[in-house]
Amino acid sequence: MKKIISKTLILFAISSAANVPISAENWSSNSYWNDYDPWSYSHYSGNGGHGGHGGNGGNGGNGGNGGNGGNGGNGGNGGHGEDGQNGEDGQNGEDGQNGEDGRNAPLRLK
Repeated sequence: MKKIISKTLILFAISSAANVPISAENWSSNSYWNDYDPWSYSHYSGNGGHGGHGGNGGNGGNGGNGGNGGNGGNGGNGGHGEDGQNGEDGQNGEDGQNGEDGRNAPLRLK
């Protein structure tokens, strides 16, 4: 089992470096293994590999500001007025003037 895994890894590494496609024919062919010389200069003279992937895009911008708060509620009803104060007591009237003395009746002769 180790030998099969090892052979698979070697085949993958070689085919990646030399741009040799892995196929059932290459895998099963003894001549492939016998003829391939990994140290041959010709295997390293191929085209360069593809460039790496571009970096990730930047983060999105910040969300907009929240809307303004709603208007405040209406004020409560005013309280009831206080009861009026009692009026002050009236002043006593002034004493009346004394009447004049009565007149004596005239004398009558009997």
